[in-house]
Amino acid sequence: MQRDQIDGRQVETRWLGGSCTAAGGQPRALVERLSSEGPRAALTFAGQGVDALAELRAVLAICPQARPLVAAASTALADLSTWRPFRWSGLVDHGIDPLGWTEESTPLPPAAYLSSTLVSQPLIFTAQIARYRALYEQGLGRALRRGGVSALTGHSQGVMAALLVAESAEGRIQTERFAEFVRYFAWQGLHMAQSAERVTGDGEATPMAAVSGLPFERLAAIVARLGEGLPAAEQVHVTLHNTRTRFVLSGAPARLGALHGALEKVAADEAAARKAGRLGGSPLRFTWEWLTVGGPFHSPLMAAGRAAMARTLGEIGLRFDARKLRLPVLDPADGTPLNEARDLAEKLLDSQFIRPVRWRETLRGLAERAEVDFILDCGPGDGVARLSAAATRGAGVPVVALCTTAGQESLFTVGAAVPKALNYKDFAPKVAALPDGRRVVDNRYTRATGQAPIVLPGMTPTTVDAAIVCAAANAGFTAELAGGGQVTADILDRRLAEVADKLAPGAAVCFNALYLDPYLWNLHLGSQGRVLDALRGGAPICGVTVSAGVPPVEEAVALLDSLVQSGCTLNAFKPGTAQQVTQVLRIAEAAPHHRIFVHLEGGKAGGHHSWEDLDALLLETYPRLRAAENVILCVGGGIGHPERAAALLTGTWALRYGEPAMPVDAVLLGTVTMACAEATTSPQVKRALVDAAGTVEWVAAGGTGGGVTSGKSSLDADIHYLDNAAARCGRLLDQVAGDAAAVAARREAIIAALAGTAKPYFGDLETMTWAKAVDRLVELTAVGRDGAYEDGRWPDRSFRARAAAFIRMAEARLAKAAGPSLLDAELRALDAPEAVRDALIARFPQAATTRVHPADARTFVREICTLPGKPVNFVPVIDADVRRWYKADSLWQAHDDRYPADAVLVIPGPEAVAGIERVDEPVAELLARFEAATVAALSVEATPRARRHGADHLPVLVGVRPEPVGGELCLRPGGAPGARNEQTDWFAYVAARFSGPVAELFGAGQVTVGRRRARNPVRAVCRPFGGSSLWLDASPDGELRVLTWRSADKHETAVLRAVGSGQVEWAVYAVALPDTDPPVYRVRFDAAAVEGEPAFVVAADAERDALRDFYLASLFGAPMTPTPLFEEACARVTVDAARARAYARLTGAGAGEVPLNYAFSLVWEPLFRVLADDELASGLLRLVHLDQRIELGAAWPPKPGDELTARARVVRVEDVAAGRTIIAEAMLSRGGVPCAKLRSSFFVRGDHGQTPWRTRAEEGLNAELLLPDPASAAFLG
Repeated sequence: MQRDQIDGRQVETRWLGGSCTAAGGQPRALVERLSSEGPRAALTFAGQGVDALAELRAVLAICPQARPLVAAASTALADLSTWRPFRWSGLVDHGIDPLGWTEESTPLPPAAYLSSTLVSQPLIFTAQIARYRALYEQGLGRALRRGGVSALTGHSQGVMAALLVAESAEGRIQTERFAEFVRYFAWQGLHMAQSAERVTGDGEATPMAAVSGLPFERLAAIVARLGEGLPAAEQVHVTLHNTRTRFVLSGAPARLGALHGALEKVAADEAAARKAGRLGGSPLRFTWEWLTVGGPFHSPLMAAGRAAMARTLGEIGLRFDARKLRLPVLDPADGTPLNEARDLAEKLLDSQFIRPVRWRETLRGLAERAEVDFILDCGPGDGVARLSAAATRGAGVPVVALCTTAGQESLFTVGAAVPKALNYKDFAPKVAALPDGRRVVDNRYTRATGQAPIVLPGMTPTTVDAAIVCAAANAGFTAELAGGGQVTADILDRRLAEVADKLAPGAAVCFNALYLDPYLWNLHLGSQGRVLDALRGGAPICGVTVSAGVPPVEEAVALLDSLVQSGCTLNAFKPGTAQQVTQVLRIAEAAPHHRIFVHLEGGKAGGHHSWEDLDALLLETYPRLRAAENVILCVGGGIGHPERAAALLTGTWALRYGEPAMPVDAVLLGTVTMACAEATTSPQVKRALVDAAGTVEWVAAGGTGGGVTSGKSSLDADIHYLDNAAARCGRLLDQVAGDAAAVAARREAIIAALAGTAKPYFGDLETMTWAKAVDRLVELTAVGRDGAYEDGRWPDRSFRARAAAFIRMAEARLAKAAGPSLLDAELRALDAPEAVRDALIARFPQAATTRVHPADARTFVREICTLPGKPVNFVPVIDADVRRWYKADSLWQAHDDRYPADAVLVIPGPEAVAGIERVDEPVAELLARFEAATVAALSVEATPRARRHGADHLPVLVGVRPEPVGGELCLRPGGAPGARNEQTDWFAYVAARFSGPVAELFGAGQVTVGRRRARNPVRAVCRPFGGSSLWLDASPDGELRVLTWRSADKHETAVLRAVGSGQVEWAVYAVALPDTDPPVYRVRFDAAAVEGEPAFVVAADAERDALRDFYLASLFGAPMTPTPLFEEACARVTVDAARARAYARLTGAGAGEVPLNYAFSLVWEPLFRVLADDELASGLLRLVHLDQRIELGAAWPPKPGDELTARARVVRVEDVAAGRTIIAEAMLSRGGVPCAKLRSSFFVRGDHGQTPWRTRAEEGLNAELLLPDPASAAFLG
């Protein structure tokens, strides 16, 4: 094992063949490692509700040493049963004989008798101590003697077993003292049973019930409300606090039944309120179980039994002395050490009879003790062990159930896996000090992405535009382009081109795709897959976030495989419910080779929202999310203030729920960015957002709060809106949606409300003249400003098409005879819609008086307004679908400064909107402000780091052992020469082990060539094949200066060398042709000045030129001058006899003549000069030969020694998404006489769908021109 320092962190390196062994040489079982020097364990014991006889049988079968203890228990209990209080009680008619019942020498009593409190308590205690004795003999005793046990406690009566062990020297139980404890439990059981006679069962109802599903504060409030004004005897008491949401109640069965009914009513009322949108967060869901017990234990209702037991202790002389405890024993009632009790007996009686068991608090306190590394539960059973594991979840202390085979194996078996438990502290953020002096957050997200843990998520319409997304990405933040606004292939292509132009070199964005929108999903990632095509074409997309639904596991894994293969590694799913989290975790389990980002969103998000509370979702799903090692947790929904973001990132948000700190890895900031400077939100809407007060309360459906309302979208889904006239109109339409009669009854109110919005009613078309109707259509829809994503005067080309359809319908109605249309086939006339309108009225004066026919009005609504494309920006008809007409595509107007803020629909979240402090705050400043708050909240010393990105742990280098050789480190993969060593990932190892740009470039997955992202060529060349080697030359401080890779056959060499500040030279040397220098591909990469994963940029021209020179030198032994596209290259070639014969032999052609296909070799030089044109050269390494045709000329075949002229030119280039097809023609001639004409087709793999021209060609035209006279000929000459 080797220990290294990486950015100030101690890490361990393991080599293949190495092993971790305990000090002293040989591996040891965990129990043999427990000692006062650590690790140390705490022992726990269970309470009631277990099958004690089954436990006794199992113990006696493996541990004969325990039999004397069980026999002593039977003797003591047999004697006690003869005492008058027991004989007269009527509760021991069958006696109490643990040994006889276990060995079946005594008839077994009925189950109800065995479960009675008087019988079960001594029986369970006997089983506990018997099991403890077996464990003691197996090795636990030696651990106790070495000081390996640091504390004990027990659940309910289990604390007595802990007490007995703690007061026993070296943990060895004395039989006499054990028998005294057995008699104690018999007396305790008797007094409890007699005290419980006052509280009897009623049918299935008993004096105790288990309830789960709600936290203590909520349960206690309902219990208090139900018991208000009742005497103490009729109160219900929470007596066992097992976990945060699991409790046991004690009380009269009738009162417990009343509580059960009250809980059912609350659950039903809240479910109804949730369904109606009047309740945010989860409605009450609980489970209830009546417990088969003899009394209301651990409650004041057992006070009479406690008093009786106190008298009995005095009478029988049984004593408990805290001073005799050799180990700390924690009171399960409050977690305090019983060792400090002034009167231990009084405290024990309180604990056993009337005080509640607070197991969760006790176990958390136990786990947080510095000297507790494991919790060993001695049973009986594993029920309490499971409670303990839940109670200590996140503390990093494993709970081992020693009554199970697996638990015993993990403790006693040499070589068994040491139990592990999640420690939430491992996810806590730190502060990193970067070389530029900045103090930044350092956590799992920053190390995985190299970016700040503050994410700009995809949200329509704010991040539909490129400016705000690119500004955030350029400043070192993860930013998502919202797919909801990329509604056509053309818009998507143009948007991605704009993104590429606005991004700094090396920066990239994520793409947010909507899974439950079939059209958009198919367009982006489904059947059409335009985003995947863009990735293959080098679009600057580093990840995809799947929102609005979670795909099935197989589909999701296939998508992840495809994305990662295309260079996307920051891929996320966006669950909004616990069920969706479960689905994402199934995906993570099925794809352990992928890192998955989970964007967990609460119901206070802007826009479409759920009613799920973010904190509740985290509390329910956090342990499972953290158990998935390949999941990174990001959260959002309602985060509007830096303090809230800091609480989530540091985990302190969970403290108010009694949980340990539960840090998340990143936060999503949506609403709070809507008024940023780069957002295209209109100035008046930005001001309205700043003015909205916001609220921390849930805004009910149809209600308002803090300037925000919750209504329904066109999809009939819940959505938050800014409360203004447009939203109030929406609420009116929510009330009547789908109800034609209700719409008709409120028709005038609806029209009036629409008039105050950016989406008014078109008007009653059948009452309008054609002139008025056309004028109204132009007024409403010809509102384009010739923007980049508009169709001139039309916001979308579909608006132009609808206007054309309506005008043609008008022409058809108004024309008295056939004639030409006012519109041309390309609809260019509609570039000036007012002119077309005026021309229509001029041609058809009757348009000013002729009304639109009702049939035409229906056609307008049903056919023209529903043409595919962008939905109309008005309401065409007041019918049952009026809400859908109004709310479809109704968000873009908030980004148009011609509409008042009151007239547009705006979708902030109700809580986060309060965090919008000012208009036009730069998005980078806002996001940085949130990170700075987290840094300020972390009162820890900053750790120096070279950069944010980095591995959490040094990768294990499998199959390779580094060897120092002459001042360098040499890595040699195993395996057959030339065979790929799939186990070796030396890219990740070198990037983590060394520093500097050479190591970073070697480990980078992608590089940027010009404006295109591409796979890192270094990874393609320097693969760990068997027999290859990697040589590392580093400075003493770990900065890698030179990296050299050599192929197994030593024919290829690749070198990475630091040549300047952030510059790396990349050189690849290939085998040289005879009498030539080795071809070399040499470029310089510049480290990108953006935060994120290490990014390197090379100019597209430099990369192309280096590739071309290398390619041509490899073919011809020296660089050659390329020929421009469509121009001709010419060369003189000599037919070499030896080469021609060799070609014939290798291809199987006949001897004695030049083979036909040899013509291709003769035109090789000019052909590749034209293929090496500037525009084509970058594809040379991806070029494949599709086909060729040869036409023979009169001078064929040439003779050896003949000098020929070879000419070639490219005649056609076709670009599609799958690749580029190139057609070239070549001519061989001898003395001006044609030998052969060749036509070859080539294909270059990769996306070329973004080029301006689909097809380019140069074609020769042969035509005769007849001249009328000599003067014409002279003019042309």
